[in-house]
Amino acid sequence: MLLNKSQIQLVQESIQDILPVAQQTGEQFYEHLFEVAPPLRDLFHSDMRSQSRKLMTILIHIVANLDQWEGLEEELAELARRHIDYQVEITHYDQIGEALFWTLQQKLGNTWTPLLEEAWQAAYQQIADAMIKVHKEYS
Repeated sequence: MLLNKSQIQLVQESIQDILPVAQQTGEQFYEHLFEVAPPLRDLFHSDMRSQSRKLMTILIHIVANLDQWEGLEEELAELARRHIDYQVEITHYDQIGEALFWTLQQKLGNTWTPLLEEAWQAAYQQIADAMIKVHKEYS
């Protein structure tokens, strides 16, 4: 199910609050991810500051383009193919999503409402589903 316009707007507005602290958000995401899923640390061989920057750049780009889904799908397919090469497994998507939601909740504070959480969960699920589809095709 595709996101509705209201959910897209909520997610896009909330990412604006993350922009000034994007680097710290990415770093906090990875710290938490490795706490809750330590084996995932072995998938990363680069500088984590650089990796955090890459994560936030792509997340911000994806969120900015959620209302142009057709064009975004091919980008997500390419991203999925790269993640397959990085040894990311389908089961990792749930762990990544949980770490993302936790991090957003920490960074957004009181603006993280149940409605915003639902919108982010729907957005992440749509993104993850598109990537998992490609993952299954290449497995």
